Amino acid sequence: MRYVVVDSPAFYPYKAKRPAPLERLFAGSQQGDLRLCVPEVVVREVTRHYARAVGPVYRELRQAQHHAREVGVLPSDLNALASLPDKTDLISQYEQSLRHDIGRRKR
Repeated sequence: MRYVVVDSPAFYPYKAKRPAPLERLFAGSQQGDLRLCVPEVVVREVTRHYARAVGPVYRELRQAQHHAREVGVLPSDLNALASLPDKTDLISQYEQSLRHDIGRRKR
């Protein structure tokens, strides 16, 4: 059995869709060809990086909604962002998905 230790840069750019090389590692792990070793500190770090990537997106969307209301593109009582998932929930889902993909449970 081959063991592969994965550090946080392998997850860059910290998006919901994982980079292709990382997906191949996950697939190899699921097939039993190798065993992924992802330290808990890496899971936490990658989740923090994802949260930092998500934060500005939500800010920009709120600003865009504000500007759209100012120029009359959106009615003032319409919340165009209401259909977006809560940012905290989105980050939690990312962490759960990450843990699932690497076969780790939250401690």
